[in-house]
Amino acid sequence: MNPVLKLTNVVFHREDFTLQIDHLELHKGEIYLLHGPNGSGKSTLLHLLALLLMPVAGEICYSGEPVLGARDRQRLRRQITLVEQNPFLFDANVYQNLAFGLRLRDVTLDALVPDVEIHHTRS
Repeated sequence: MNPVLKLTNVVFHREDFTLQIDHLELHKGEIYLLHGPNGSGKSTLLHLLALLLMPVAGEICYSGEPVLGARDRQRLRRQITLVEQNPFLFDANVYQNLAFGLRLRDVTLDALVPDVEIHHTRS
């Protein structure tokens, strides 16, 4: 089975930090655990996997397709979601916060949950 994400000889530099991944494959339906001490590169790796950062060397493939430039990253990022530990929320209700991310992917929340009604009550 082809991996959903594959990193080969990936190197990423940031100031006094270098992350180097010789080979990593992530397969659909599998559960992975990423752990390590502060500053070990966990967040950087997740940003690389989400195509929010690009390596200075090596190759990232998504579903067997090499990610070659900004146009590829933009197109493929619509299929990848990274939920940060401290997510950014707009000064809006839950529906509007969820709808924003879906709008970026040309999906409407109404199309996903047409039978849901939202009620607000005050105590």
